[in-house]
Amino acid sequence: MLGKFIITPKPEEIIVSGIVKDATGPLPGANIIIKGTTTLTQTDFNGNFKLKVKKGDILVVDFLGYESKEITVNKTKEEIVVVELDGALTGLIEIKRTFFGRIFHSIGNWFR
Repeated sequence: MLGKFIITPKPEEIIVSGIVKDATGPLPGANIIIKGTTTLTQTDFNGNFKLKVKKGDILVVDFLGYESKEITVNKTKEEIVVVELDGALTGLIEIKRTFFGRIFHSIGNWFR
């Protein structure tokens, strides 16, 4: 007796290439990761990147100091994207020295 086999096509890989930038220009070193996986890449010095993905994958673009942005891959052939990051996360970081930290800092200044 012969069994029935169902052949499902393997999801086609797509090359997504693009540039990550903000209002001032390209962002080198931005991370692009496929959501739910460990597959990632970083942008080069000019903000460019390339990544193999499948249709329906979600790309998460992240850069220090900016809000992350998610992009869904919709095409079945090579896709080119331009990612504009905006809404920089700005905040004030206050550094306070302890009493002993101020003492050691003052002593250190004597030896400069």
